[in-house]
Amino acid sequence: MSDYTPIDCSFHDLLEDIAVRKKEVEITYREGSEEKSLTTRITDIQVAGDEEFLILEEDSVMVRLDHLIMVDQHLLSTVSAESLF
Repeated sequence: MSDYTPIDCSFHDLLEDIAVRKKEVEITYREGSEEKSLTTRITDIQVAGDEEFLILEEDSVMVRLDHLIMVDQHLLSTVSAESLF
């Protein structure tokens, strides 16, 4: 059983919009106990088992969606449908 926690649908919609527009964005995420940031493009969103991942242009890095902290200055924990567009 995975400890994956699905993200808010509004944030998922934001990620899809960024990927479709091929917009370069700053992404901050957790990797273990570290916080990492990079500026790149989202090339895809993929499902593996019960988990979803961003595939990033930068070295094809995969980031589990529930490990995201911030994308394009939008905090994962504070995004609502009204604040996206």
